Amino acid sequence: TYTIRASAAGYEDVDASDRIPFPVAIVSASLKDSIPAEYDQYMNEVTFQLNDPGNEENYYSVYVVYRYKDAFTDTMESIVYCDSEDPAVESGYGQLFFTDRLFNGKTYTLKVTFYAGYSIEQVVWEGYTLALRSVSKSYFLYGKTYSKYLDTHGNPFAEPVLVYNNINNGFGVFAGYSETKFALQ
Repeated sequence: TYTIRASAAGYEDVDASDRIPFPVAIVSASLKDSIPAEYDQYMNEVTFQLNDPGNEENYYSVYVVYRYKDAFTDTMESIVYCDSEDPAVESGYGQLFFTDRLFNGKTYTLKVTFYAGYSIEQVVWEGYTLALRSVSKSYFLYGKTYSKYLDTHGNPFAEPVLVYNNINNGFGVFAGYSETKFALQ
């Protein structure tokens, strides 16, 4: 467990604690590209497997990074918007958040879809990277509630969303994660 404390004259002391979970490996991953979608667009689909550690509650996030190079820079990376119809996925905005409640202690296969990369002539596509994060409960709750906030922000008919906070006497989140990456071609 890690703890952070801060103090300043005239303010209450603040603190928070969290843990960094062990990484969970991506057992396998495959990319199916150029799947026709609506509006003359194309989707990509990543199918991957993870081995979930048993006898404990685990929290995850997954996202895809688009790697490219242009005439003026080295390799750049950009997170792409992902989606999934998998029942384990609870929410997400860029990152998808899920728990192991449906597959605790088992090997699980998850499908993630995302729009194909950018079609800018000056950009050279280099590939995608799948990133699986084993996240703490605080990270999960913050990500899940912040995603809901983004989905409802500015909608006068939506119920207000309280974004998760674990800072005692303050606001924000102190959270841990470990990450496994898998290059997709």
